[in-house]
Amino acid sequence: MTGTSAKVAFVAALAVCVALALVAQAAADSLAPSGVGGAAGTLGRAGFSYLTGFRRFAAYNLWNHIDPQQHEYYGGVALADQIYMMPTVALVTALDPEFEEPYYIAPYILARRGFIPEAKELAENGLEHLPLSGLIRIGYAQILADYAKDISAAARQADMAVVSDWRDDAERHNGYAIARSIYRRSGETSKSAYLEKAIEVIDSRSPEQLPAGAHDHDGDGKPDH
Repeated sequence: MTGTSAKVAFVAALAVCVALALVAQAAADSLAPSGVGGAAGTLGRAGFSYLTGFRRFAAYNLWNHIDPQQHEYYGGVALADQIYMMPTVALVTALDPEFEEPYYIAPYILARRGFIPEAKELAENGLEHLPLSGLIRIGYAQILADYAKDISAAARQADMAVVSDWRDDAERHNGYAIARSIYRRSGETSKSAYLEKAIEVIDSRSPEQLPAGAHDHDGDGKPDH
């Protein structure tokens, strides 16, 4: 089987599993009454718990399949042109509404293509599910600043992003760099100076960290933040 055939077979098999999981999920839901107790309710809740894990596993595998394509095969392609990702993004977020990365990347793709309201709506949807995600919050702030041209609203989102959860120093470093840029544009120099020092602290404990401004999402040869 060729590499292409293997990929097609993988996606097809996963799609079948996803469809079966969603049908089974609906069946399990129907067994879980809103009342308390009962064997049917226990079975329904157990099915829901099991299938939630399966849906998350499927979402992870779908994203794990597409992420290397974005960074390797499509590494030199402007993010706005990577529209091929959108069907997968829709499926991943349907399977696991708490999967962070699609809510950060997909709004940027939409915004770069001129779909500003849709980009904002998708980021806001992500924040409904993951209100403490620094990654999604700062992505939303960047959409507001760079595409909606609402620096004031972007700065308020940056305020919340700075005190949100970050998975590691690399993510926090990049997020703080975006927030710092927004504060500079909003004229909030004290906040910008604070983040400058915070970034220096991150650099000192993570010397291998890429410098702020190293990300070039649109492939134009210039850092996006």
